[in-house]
Amino acid sequence: MLMVMLLGAALVAGCLLTLLGPDPQLAPLLIPALAAFGWLYKRPVWGLIAVITVVPFEGALGIDISANKLLAPLILIVGLRLILQHQPAHALRSNLWPVLIGFLVCYGFSVWKSEFRPAAIPYLYDLSFALGCFVCTLMLCQYMNLQTLFRFVAAGVAITCLVAIQTAPATDNGRATGFLADPNYYALIIDVAFAMVMMLILNTSSPLQRAIWGVIMLILVSGLLHTESRSGMLVMMLIVLSCLWNYRTLVSRLQPKHFGFVLLGLMIGAGVALKAMPEKYFDRFASLAALSSGATPYEDPSLGRRASYLVVGANIVEQHPLLGTGPGTFPINYAQSSYAVAFSYMPDRSDLFRVAHNTYMQMVSEIGVPGGLLFVLAIVIGLRNFYQARRNFLRAGNSYAANIAAHAGLGLLAVAIFLLFLTDPASKYLWFLLGLSSYLYRESNTPAITTPPLSQPLLPRTTG
Repeated sequence: MLMVMLLGAALVAGCLLTLLGPDPQLAPLLIPALAAFGWLYKRPVWGLIAVITVVPFEGALGIDISANKLLAPLILIVGLRLILQHQPAHALRSNLWPVLIGFLVCYGFSVWKSEFRPAAIPYLYDLSFALGCFVCTLMLCQYMNLQTLFRFVAAGVAITCLVAIQTAPATDNGRATGFLADPNYYALIIDVAFAMVMMLILNTSSPLQRAIWGVIMLILVSGLLHTESRSGMLVMMLIVLSCLWNYRTLVSRLQPKHFGFVLLGLMIGAGVALKAMPEKYFDRFASLAALSSGATPYEDPSLGRRASYLVVGANIVEQHPLLGTGPGTFPINYAQSSYAVAFSYMPDRSDLFRVAHNTYMQMVSEIGVPGGLLFVLAIVIGLRNFYQARRNFLRAGNSYAANIAAHAGLGLLAVAIFLLFLTDPASKYLWFLLGLSSYLYRESNTPAITTPPLSQPLLPRTTG
């Protein structure tokens, strides 16, 4: 009854404000908007699934689509459900909170001491939504079937890969970016989806479903090849090796007669991959050999720029080790260095302000060593949560949930590695997976369960 009264009051207030505003024609849209809000209030899990699924579609078709626009009403709904006691408060429990609170304290002090406080506003905005994603994940995971989420993410990223493969030749550098701007960030999204689709392939009994997810996996691999991301391919290989380790008991059951088929499949797959790989991709991998002899900007400008980011970041840490120079100040500091002009390729010098392309270095230089270490520690604890959850589920005889934890952990590992090459501390995938790690670790201590139907949550709802 209280919820109906709140929705009615919101409808009246919204209509009045819209009619008095510059766009009164939008007033009729408030009714379907409130209807959608009420539906989402009853089924908030689908809101979280939509937030995670829409990440690779941000900027699609020139429409201003963003995960934050979907996350904002979801945060409001979760808050209302918590206030109205429709959501158990104990779901907020997480072993990450002490580290995250310390990180936020360091972040706040760094903003307070910064000489460029306006530069911190966009970072504070993104971080607030990232924390909102973490909280929503903690609150809603108990009602979610994670296999369904994996399906949405894998299928959604595969759709963007089909678009990226067709549009890659039309981009400035010929690298696929999907609907995003950075090919390396797009490679990160593909690798996370790859870890999830591997779980669907290896844990599906239906041959038809396994074939469908196998095709989607090939689409993801093709999309990654078109990004020409060196780090993306290395991370994907790491995911495959980790899957072999996770399913080592199944691999050990292979009989000698099966190895011939395995080798034949590997040879065919390698041949197809080499044929589909763009020629520039070989050149980008060959340039990595220059690292041993010291790459110069003329041999590989990308490696030269990344080395300059580390030098500038190290100088900032040396001068401001405790609180850094403030969030958002690395591009300002880099623009003031000699490297900015040396590595500028725009005639008007509009590219002097560059991020560190290394989340850890940028965090340490902007908010100080303590805050940066706490950020790293949060990721390490998240990885440990997945590992411990997998072990606990295996002890309980629940291999299905153990595989869920293993593949989600591989997704977080992919994000953690990619943050060495990207600057995105507010990544929705990162904070969702951190929240998921806390939930699985907490629930792995409950009694063993059987594999649930797709319409039910992965794990039973707790009452204590």
